[in-house]
Amino acid sequence: MGGETIHVLYVASGPPSTGDVSKRLDATADNLRVTTVDSGAVDALSTELADCVVCDCTISDPSASELLKAVRKEGPEVPLVLFADGVGERTADESVPSFVDAYVPKQGEENDHERLLGRIEDLVTRYRSETNYREVFEKAAVAMSVRDPETGRFLDANERYCELTGYSRGELIGRTSEEVGGEQEGYTADRAHELLRKTVEEGSQTVEWVNKRRDGTSVRVEATLKPAEIDGRTRVLVSIRDITDQREREAELERKNDLLERTQRIARIGGWEYDTESEELRWTDEIRRILDLPFDFDPGPESTLDRYHPEDRPRVQQAVEDAITDGDSFDIEARVRVDSETFRWLRLRADPKRSADGVFRIRGTAQDITDRKRREERLHELHHRTRELIRAETKSEIARVAVETAEETLELPLSGVHLDDGDGTLRGAAVTDAVREHVGEAPDYDRSCADHGDALVWEVFESGESRLIEDTDTDGALDLDSPIRSGLVYPLGDHGVFITSSPDPEQFGEEEQAFAEMLATTATAALDRAEREQRYDAIFNQTFQFTGLMEPDGTLIEANDAALEFVGATREEATGKPLWETPWFQYDDSTREMARESVERAQKGEFFRDELPIVGGDGEEIITDFSLRPVTDETGQVTLLVPEGRDITELKEREAELERKNEQLEEFASVVSHDLRNPLAVAGGHLELALEDCDNDDLEYVKQAHDRMESLIDDLLALARQGTEVDERMDVDLGSAARRSWRNVETEDVTLRVASNGSFEADPSRLGQLFENLFRNAVEYAGDAPTVTVGVLDDEGFYVEDDGPGIPPERRDRVFEAGHTTSETGTGFGLRIVERIATAHGWDITATEGTDGGARLEVTGVEMCEDGKTV
Repeated sequence: MGGETIHVLYVASGPPSTGDVSKRLDATADNLRVTTVDSGAVDALSTELADCVVCDCTISDPSASELLKAVRKEGPEVPLVLFADGVGERTADESVPSFVDAYVPKQGEENDHERLLGRIEDLVTRYRSETNYREVFEKAAVAMSVRDPETGRFLDANERYCELTGYSRGELIGRTSEEVGGEQEGYTADRAHELLRKTVEEGSQTVEWVNKRRDGTSVRVEATLKPAEIDGRTRVLVSIRDITDQREREAELERKNDLLERTQRIARIGGWEYDTESEELRWTDEIRRILDLPFDFDPGPESTLDRYHPEDRPRVQQAVEDAITDGDSFDIEARVRVDSETFRWLRLRADPKRSADGVFRIRGTAQDITDRKRREERLHELHHRTRELIRAETKSEIARVAVETAEETLELPLSGVHLDDGDGTLRGAAVTDAVREHVGEAPDYDRSCADHGDALVWEVFESGESRLIEDTDTDGALDLDSPIRSGLVYPLGDHGVFITSSPDPEQFGEEEQAFAEMLATTATAALDRAEREQRYDAIFNQTFQFTGLMEPDGTLIEANDAALEFVGATREEATGKPLWETPWFQYDDSTREMARESVERAQKGEFFRDELPIVGGDGEEIITDFSLRPVTDETGQVTLLVPEGRDITELKEREAELERKNEQLEEFASVVSHDLRNPLAVAGGHLELALEDCDNDDLEYVKQAHDRMESLIDDLLALARQGTEVDERMDVDLGSAARRSWRNVETEDVTLRVASNGSFEADPSRLGQLFENLFRNAVEYAGDAPTVTVGVLDDEGFYVEDDGPGIPPERRDRVFEAGHTTSETGTGFGLRIVERIATAHGWDITATEGTDGGARLEVTGVEMCEDGKTV
């Protein structure tokens, strides 16, 4: 309790010995002050100064209940502890009033007062620490509790947590998981305590857990643990979500998949034998049945081979030849012609053996796997469609994809999805064209309608159990005036139903049922996700630092802590008023006008974004990237507005600094271009005149110095004018770009080789500068008559390498430094320019060893448009 005094009012109705407990309680802690009164003086009690009231009584005493009620009436908000003896577990559950915050049974032991003290401290701690988080805690849509990470004890629990676990708040407070729920294998109190400590040390944790309810049943939950500071103490907020049904649905789906896999293994199998010496082929009758051939059909090796599909025939022939020559067994799949238009898939397995009579024979089986292949194709397409369902964002889009899947993939042409409108009608959200042809417009099913079809559909929806109708003519419970004879109805959770039907009876066997159920299960999961995302979109999909929620008329109804703390306002002060009257828009009249404009545009469904100056509560002024996003329902109606703001002050300062540096670079480039080139040009002119008048070797050295100065100026200008980003890109061909740049370089006896090619997006001009500098570097350092190779990297990028002496490992990191060179004629800026160009494209460049030991420069991070191929 941090040394704060706790005032305890001890109401005693038992024998005089109870005073010993109150006295020991008073003497146990320095910060505890105990006032003991007789129960007969209840009418005169005053709990105004009490932090906790302890009633020492016997529950079986008829006056105990009246005593507790009287005490609670005097102090309705003060924690009330019942300290009683002679109470069994069942009696306590039935007899302890719900308004009692904690019940501590007497055990007649020396440490009774210590247990009582622990409960008192826990209750008072909770009572004092309940601040503004209480309203959020109680109104939370999920079950939540507050735990002490040091002891593992419950400090608080909201109503939803109590409903989920079956325990009252009084039964939970001050107790550990082991005390209220016992331990189950793998879900122990020690593990729970360790998770609490881990949350404090490492941050939020999410785990699956099995909680034991008060009635002894178990519930599987997803628990999210987050550290929180409450009343200056580190606590852990634990929110749990019941996932029992979800796991059961997953188990049920797994069971159905297992059933489908077992069904796939059911097949017809025939035997065959081939005598390699007599070249005689024999079949069992089952193979003839599979191929719809008469039982007297006599197969021949050549005619049988001709029956295989042209694409599969070479593989079958090669397998048989390998079995004959090498004795290899085989297991292959191939298509065999039944008639001019029909092929069936066979699984062919064979084991060559030499019999006792010395004859080499190949014996094997042929299994009809046509149905399995068809199922595999359906499963593959259903898997593809499942991804579409998961990506669908709205219920109407999910319904459309589900119906298309039923018709196109599962070959169920009469299918529809009908969703609950909340007013007693399951409306046709999506149906196939065939449904409209058979029954008119997309049918709706009214709960109040006496029609048997409507009643059947609503029965499935409300019970959550699917229904198979094999024949409406023989089903006595149905009297339908409809061309439909058979069908399937599957519930889609609390969203609606999926219906598929046929004008013919008994059209839905186990396979059709399994596929339809898989589709319905997937659609239900997609609808659940869409509903959750729509419901919590305004809370969880935030991307900016300051966030909030608004009514469509612009009234602010919520703001996050970051936004409130910056302007120094409480939630009560900031909410309940129009956006333009909130603290964030009081910089000047223009910001208030911006707020009005943003609301007007968002009300129309438009997204608004602009830069907003804000002055914080401490006078700090920042620039924010402000936006206002409308949230709409499926009809397009705006239901919420989400204001967002992100501090971009530093970004704006960096932009200003970058602009200043760019101006300096431009000024530098101007100086280099004009103030240095002009005198150099004059000097060069005089040098040419001097060379005409005098043949002097010293003048040649002057000319070389002038040429080097020209190179330095060119490289410095190129380096200064290389921007940090590339504005425009287009598709370029690696080989073409390299050859084009090669023609701009004096390569003398150097050879260019393009080993592999590809295309990517780049600025052609700056890419040309990159290659020219790399080629000049290779020409200068690679030695006599080198070969320069350009090619594509496997991990997205390209390289340029030579077969010269290479770059020593200790110098590879320095070659990109400005001014670094080992040549008397080099400027040291070439590879620095290359690095700047690569960086501007968002690429990386490194120096390494080439294939033949030469220098190799690799450019990575390039998004290639197609795979490289040798040219």
